[in-house]
Amino acid sequence: MKAANGTGRIELRDLTKEFPGGTVAVRDVTLTIEPGELMVFLGPSGCGKTTTLRMIAGLEQPTSGEILLDGVSIQHRPPEQRNISMVFQDLALYPHMTVRSNIAFPLRARRRETKLPAAEIQQRVGDRARMLGIGELLERRVSQLSGGQRQRVALARALVREPVAFLMDEAFASLDAVLRREFWTEFKRFQRRTGRLMIHVTHDQEEAMMMADRIAVFSDGGIVQVDTPDAVFHRPVSRYVAGFVGSPPMNVLPLTAAERDGKLVARGLGLELPLDGDDGLRPGDELALGVRPQRVRWGAARESDDVEIPAEVTLVESLGAHKILSCRPPETTAASELRVVVDEDEAPAEGTSGRVCFRLAHALLFAGSHPTAPARPWRHD
Repeated sequence: MKAANGTGRIELRDLTKEFPGGTVAVRDVTLTIEPGELMVFLGPSGCGKTTTLRMIAGLEQPTSGEILLDGVSIQHRPPEQRNISMVFQDLALYPHMTVRSNIAFPLRARRRETKLPAAEIQQRVGDRARMLGIGELLERRVSQLSGGQRQRVALARALVREPVAFLMDEAFASLDAVLRREFWTEFKRFQRRTGRLMIHVTHDQEEAMMMADRIAVFSDGGIVQVDTPDAVFHRPVSRYVAGFVGSPPMNVLPLTAAERDGKLVARGLGLELPLDGDDGLRPGDELALGVRPQRVRWGAARESDDVEIPAEVTLVESLGAHKILSCRPPETTAASELRVVVDEDEAPAEGTSGRVCFRLAHALLFAGSHPTAPARPWRHD
């Protein structure tokens, strides 16, 4: 089942989709997805990720732009001629039919001249069912299966055609939380075995981080960042990406550029922080400092570049082995609270006054308050 080397590359070039009435769902999306890669389209509802996936599958026609599969333009081909399989959120199985019949359906529904011999169909169905651990369920009706078993049937049905690319639209959304997490790991192992290019659409950033080789972050119909999960988490390109990816969300502290002794500094929350380099900033410009809750500590400064802020613990939330502290600096509102992730045995009680600190080496600078404001490391070194 391993895809041949170099087969299954998908290229999107300036892809745009405008619906009747003038709504632009996708605008100028350009992206290359390599053979064997597990790409995740991540973003909130209405950002264009599902419409992009449907254009790749042939279920929507682009208004402009090009879709290439292994260098060949396919945007005008019907879905059945693209050699691409898709799994939908509702799975679209036939509950009155057996597992065997559901998996075999794409092969039996082919045009007469491309149908396979019955023996080959049965072999393929058996192979895919065993691969997904449902070989013993082939004679059961889909209506008798659990959610996880139905998920496997849908995957087997998509794979039985031996597509060069495999598309999934919120395919795990119907599973309960525990089963969904188990399936993320299981599916990634499964994708590695098949060697197929796969694109998965989700709004769940934890799902994207666990599954993806690369993540394409969507916003307002376009892609704002494409990178590995680690890079998207640690080096977001904008305030929007920094706030959308990560749980708990990144702390964002409002600051203002000011001048001191001929140099620019950032002021706010009782802080005055040095600004490295020339980023075109001027005194009075709005800034923000971003730092992940996992990078903030409860306690006094310990490193030379630690930023220390007095704060009161207003809320403690449990994550089992860890706690999330909401810490408010004096004379500020809830909007200026910092969230801190600590080990459960190090968590102070609600109402405790103390200090939070973090290293500038772990901080980001946002040049502006708009979601598109670019991000860079606070320190250039």
